[in-house]
Amino acid sequence: MTKYLYTLPWYLRDLPAPTAASPKVLSTFASGGGSTMGYKLAGCDVIGANDIDPEMARNYQFNFAPRHYFLQPICDLVETAQAKALPPEFYDLDILDGSPPCSSFSTSGVRARDWGEKKHFREGQAKQVLDRLFFDYLDLLDALRPKVSVAENVTGMLKGAARWYTHEVLARYKSAGYRVQLFKLDGTDCGVPQKRVRVFFVAVRNDYAESNNLEKLKLAPRSRVRTVRQAFQNLPTLRFLDEEVTDTPVWLGTEPTWDVGLARKVSPRQLWAMMRSTDAGKTRQQTPSGFDRLLARTGKLSNSAGRWDWARLLWDSPSPTLTAATRTKSHPDEPRLISAAETFRLSSFPDDYVATSPGIATYLAGMSVPPFMTRTVALAIREQWLSHDG
Repeated sequence: MTKYLYTLPWYLRDLPAPTAASPKVLSTFASGGGSTMGYKLAGCDVIGANDIDPEMARNYQFNFAPRHYFLQPICDLVETAQAKALPPEFYDLDILDGSPPCSSFSTSGVRARDWGEKKHFREGQAKQVLDRLFFDYLDLLDALRPKVSVAENVTGMLKGAARWYTHEVLARYKSAGYRVQLFKLDGTDCGVPQKRVRVFFVAVRNDYAESNNLEKLKLAPRSRVRTVRQAFQNLPTLRFLDEEVTDTPVWLGTEPTWDVGLARKVSPRQLWAMMRSTDAGKTRQQTPSGFDRLLARTGKLSNSAGRWDWARLLWDSPSPTLTAATRTKSHPDEPRLISAAETFRLSSFPDDYVATSPGIATYLAGMSVPPFMTRTVALAIREQWLSHDG
């Protein structure tokens, strides 16, 4: 078995080259390549990727130079696959990977109010019905018939009214001829210094499972917990595609105004006051009184402010979940937001990943599955299922 990389820091340049025996993977909703890096860490060969976002495509293609990249809505890729117009290797895949956008089911989002609505994430993207995208992924699964399917999503799919949606997804897997298992994983158990809980749908094609006498997948990782302090050791100076930008820390209490998220309504000095009113290791919602009183005095308390989950990091614990929307995490000691390099480390990204800019780095880290989480799933699949391939 290939020697794998398990610790931070790590580097793309150290990844082993795939061999003829490497499991073949197509990654859909690939974003900046978090899942792709996880498969590569597990010794897989990611032969193609798909995403709708041109900016994410630029970052992905620069870092991985994939043999095939499909910059299009997944429904268009489905049509091509159904017409048997893709290269032959895509009809003999080991793993079809996907992380359908999940804000309609996020416990921090608007949930059911978004269902059936067309949304887009970034400028220039076509609008999509987000809760339809998982079924588009399953249409692609049915067209390509890979041995294994891995689909990641938020835990909100298992809660409240969204549970009916999960039942529909499971039924679609079954009707397509796949045996599916659900795993709820925390990034901290996979070596990620971030508390990021996600659901993985892992399915194996029935005929493949039967011919190889495959048992159910066993997946219960218990990695040594990594802390913010460990993640921040010997931080790199990141390189960016936009060579004119640098990873400059955003200090609170100084000008110019930090014009992002809630800060469009709150000054840097007020943000600094918010940080000081938040205990280390706690979110603003866990210690809300000081900041809420500040907003109330200034007349700036609103529903959006109430949902804004600021967190001040704690040195000797993992980070809370990092999101793509804004930098809402501050340094444990210094009056500033965490940098792009710090965000990458907390997301188990490699030190030599080249993003467009610090803002894009923050966005794609929040949008991507942490590489170490995908690596954990991919290793289990490779060792327990794909090693039986006759």
